[in-house]
Amino acid sequence: MKHPESPSKPPPMMRRAVAVVCAIALLAALAFLGWFWGAWRRPGMRHYLQGMTLLSHGNSRAAEQEWIDGVEQDPNDYHCYAELGDYYAQLRLYDNAAACYHAACDHRPRDGNLRLRWAEAEQKSGHLDLAATAASQAYRLLPNDAKAAGLYGLIETEAKRPNLAVPALRRAYQLRPTDLLLFHKLISDEMDVLDFRAAEADLAPYLRMHPVDAQACLWMAQIDSHKPLTRANLSEGIKFARRALTGLPTSIPACTTLGELYLNANQPADALAAYQAGQKIDPNSEAILRGLSNCYVRMGKTADLARVSAHFQRVLTRHDRITTLQRMLDADPHDIPHALELARLVNEDGRYALARDYYARLAHAAPNDPRVRRALTTFYSQFDSANPAGALQGSALAPISKNKSAPLSIPNPTP
Repeated sequence: MKHPESPSKPPPMMRRAVAVVCAIALLAALAFLGWFWGAWRRPGMRHYLQGMTLLSHGNSRAAEQEWIDGVEQDPNDYHCYAELGDYYAQLRLYDNAAACYHAACDHRPRDGNLRLRWAEAEQKSGHLDLAATAASQAYRLLPNDAKAAGLYGLIETEAKRPNLAVPALRRAYQLRPTDLLLFHKLISDEMDVLDFRAAEADLAPYLRMHPVDAQACLWMAQIDSHKPLTRANLSEGIKFARRALTGLPTSIPACTTLGELYLNANQPADALAAYQAGQKIDPNSEAILRGLSNCYVRMGKTADLARVSAHFQRVLTRHDRITTLQRMLDADPHDIPHALELARLVNEDGRYALARDYYARLAHAAPNDPRVRRALTTFYSQFDSANPAGALQGSALAPISKNKSAPLSIPNPTP
């Protein structure tokens, strides 16, 4: 009777290899436990955890102090910096948030999500160059993250650098093809850099799926207007421009694009109708007035041409003066007479919301100046002629505080 063979022992070489692997695993586990224990005992980690506990119980002020203590006692630990950044961002204290996120990123340089939060805080603080730096770093760390690519592209768009924005926005749209904001920004930037071929390549498949997207139709019409003036191109452009104007009935660019296409198609009467529709929206638009002049020339209407040309000249003079006044105020922000003239001219141009902003800045800069108060009353009287003085009540400009004069920071108006 044969006995079953006993299992053979592994060769000595294999036993030694197994022993080495086990030893390495044991050492790695011990090293991790040592690191974890050391991190747990660090002041920064203790304050971070205590702050999180306080926050979970609704005591945010005490949590903030815990994290501040953690930063002071353990400045090389990133946790408290990051939590302070989140806390200040929720309070919309974006400058503070950005500073905390920046410090956290210094101690955790490979964390792309942390750099995204830093970029968002800098963007909301108005520091676009710093925001772009942080966002580009986040994008490099997270090349397949739609949010990272999109945020970098949007920040570069806001910073008026469309040539840098386009590649990032295209990548973001590839990663998130349902995001229409990214798509619209991408096409807008492609149009800004005059890359009509790329814009058309992106728009064509999109319009097949979204044929009534008015803004996309407008862009396609504008692309067609830059093509050779063949009957097919003009017919296609007019189709898209009419569709755009249906969806954007108060759009000056839609009116001017349609008018230009009709003129190029030798249909001045139809062009005139498009420009007249735009004139009802903004009677002081330079593009509309230029288009009307071209129509009247084509149609031989000399009296109408003279009337529009005279108004056009007044508008150009006013717009030139607005630009000059803005430059003067950049040099001397406390120049009240010129600031009043600027606000008045913008109001005459029909841009009432911008004029109100200018008057609001004047009210804060010179609250006791009688010229400012008279100008405010005159401005609001056009909206409440029955009670001019009462028009100021309840507005953003009244009551006027007695604070000391502040510099006039007036943005550049766009004619």
